Amino acid sequence: MRQPPPSASPPHISIPNPRTLERETLQHYRSFSQSGLNSVAIPNSGQATTTSAALCHPLNPALFLCDIQEGLRNKVYRFSSVVNTAVRMVQYAGALNIPVFVAEQKPSVVGRTVSELSGPLRTVGPLHVGTFTKNTFSMVTPGVQSELDRLGIQSVIVLGVESHISIFQTVLELLRRGLNVYVLPDGISSQNKEEIGLALDRMKQAGAIITSSECIAFEMLWDTDKSVSDGVYAVNKSTKAITAACLRNLVGDGQGGDS
Repeated sequence: MRQPPPSASPPHISIPNPRTLERETLQHYRSFSQSGLNSVAIPNSGQATTTSAALCHPLNPALFLCDIQEGLRNKVYRFSSVVNTAVRMVQYAGALNIPVFVAEQKPSVVGRTVSELSGPLRTVGPLHVGTFTKNTFSMVTPGVQSELDRLGIQSVIVLGVESHISIFQTVLELLRRGLNVYVLPDGISSQNKEEIGLALDRMKQAGAIITSSECIAFEMLWDTDKSVSDGVYAVNKSTKAITAACLRNLVGDGQGGDS
C-alpha cells in the first residue's frame, strides 16, 4: 500500500526586532522618498521616515538663498522669477519664524545679492542669519555649517541659481550631512534652461523633495496659531498673481511673461 506523504513542516516566520526595523527604515529613507512618498518624524529618533499618508512637515527648517546676484541678472533664464520667488519665501520665513541664509559666489566678480531682496531681508531682522561669501559652489561652507549646528536645523529649503551647479552641489552636500532637503522648482534656474529639468531629476534621485513655494509654506503652517497663519495668508493673498507667473515661467509653459 502506498504510504501517505509526511506532513510538511510549518514555515518558519522570522519576526524582526523593532529596533532593527527602525534602523533599516532610516537607512533607506532617501530611496523611499524618490518614489514621491512623504516624511514624518519617528518618535525619539530625531530623523525621518516615510509614509504615503503623511505630509512633508519640515523639521526645524531653514531657508537657503543661493547666488541670487546682480551679475547673473541678464544671464540666467527667467531670473526675475527666481528673484520674485525668493522675495516671497523671505516674507513667508518672516511670518513662520524661519532662519534665512544668503550666499554670494565671489561677489567681487559676480556682484552682490540683488537689491530686491534688501528690504525683505531687513524686515525679517535677526532671522537673516547672515550673508555668506563663498568660493565653492556649495553653500555649505564652514560658517554656514556652524550656524546650522547652532540652530539645530534639520531641514533646508533651497532656491537660487544655478540649478545644475551651486544648487545641485548644495543639495547633495546637505543630504550627505543627513538633512532633509526641499527644492523649489519655481525658485531655481540656470543660464541654459534645459539644465533645470536635468538638475531636478538628479536631486530627486539623490533624495531631495521637489515642491513649490506655496506648497511648502502651507506645509510649514499646518499646526500653528492664528497670529502666524494670518501672516502667511497675507503674503499668499498679496502675491497670488506673481506666484502664478513664476510657476508658468519656471515650471509650466513660460507663457506668463517674465515676472
